[in-house]
Order: sequence, then C-alpha cells, then structure tokens
Amino acid sequence: NKLLYRVFEACGHDGKPTKSDRTLYKKWQAMGFNEEMILLAASQSTHAENKPPYIDKVLEAWHAAGVSDPAQVAARKPAPRAAAQKPVRQVSAQQYTQREYTEAELANELTNELLEEARNNHE
Repeated sequence: NKLLYRVFEACGHDGKPTKSDRTLYKKWQAMGFNEEMILLAASQSTHAENKPPYIDKVLEAWHAAGVSDPAQVAARKPAPRAAAQKPVRQVSAQQYTQREYTEAELANELTNELLEEARNNHE
C-alpha cells in the first residue's frame, strides 16, 4: 500500500488503495516496470478521470513499444508543434478593392456635408 500511496500522490488520486489497485500494481511489476517508471506513468495521468486504469493503459502502451526507462519515455514525446492554423476562408464579397481618396477629395466640401448629414441621421 505504501507504494500505491506514492502512485496516488504522483497522479493526484484521492482515496485508499483497493484490491484492484494492488492487482494492477502487481501486473505492472510483472511487466517489468520499476517504481520510477510506474511513478512516471502516474505523473502523466493527472488529467485522467479514472487514474489507475489510465496509468495501466500508459504502461501497457510502453510495454508494447519496448519502453523501459525514463529516457525512452522522453524520446517518445512528440515535439511541441506550432499552433495549427486554420486556412483563411475566402469570402467573395470581401474580395474587393478599397477605394482610396485623395486629400482634395477628403477636403471636399461635399464630403463634409455628407458626413454632417450622416451624423444628424444617426442621432
């Protein structure tokens, strides 16, 4: 039970070890995993809802892949990838050329009148 308490602490699992937890621990030892590897798997299961079964799946995957030490675990971790960028959706209505105004057009009195009318209509 002392070893299981360490596993529970590493994964953030509350509670006391049960018979099924002890059976899982014996299974992990029979697979050839030492305490360090079991604790490493436990530390990777902090997000799991059902932690002991998750640890079991991690260790089964490592066993199937022939992983037996922490360096091999680190080598298996995928490199952090850049944030996946979604392709920009092209909308035809947005594919138009913006009109550019000259200083003379902007200073045009007609433009000022239109702006004033727009302000009055907005209020």
